[in-house]
Amino acid sequence: MVLSYVNTHGKITRLEAIELCRISEDQASRLLRRLAVAKRLKLVGQRRGAHYVLL
Repeated sequence: MVLSYVNTHGKITRLEAIELCRISEDQASRLLRRLAVAKRLKLVGQRRGAHYVLL
């Protein structure tokens, strides 16, 4: 679900992942971090401007 969203919109933020998957902030952070470690997504930016893009 997250990867198809990024494929369509070009990027995803933690807040968008929370709303899309209906999960908590911690769960969204872990999900996005796992996808980054698996080399599926790449973190761009820091803090409030952070978002993930496809690798």
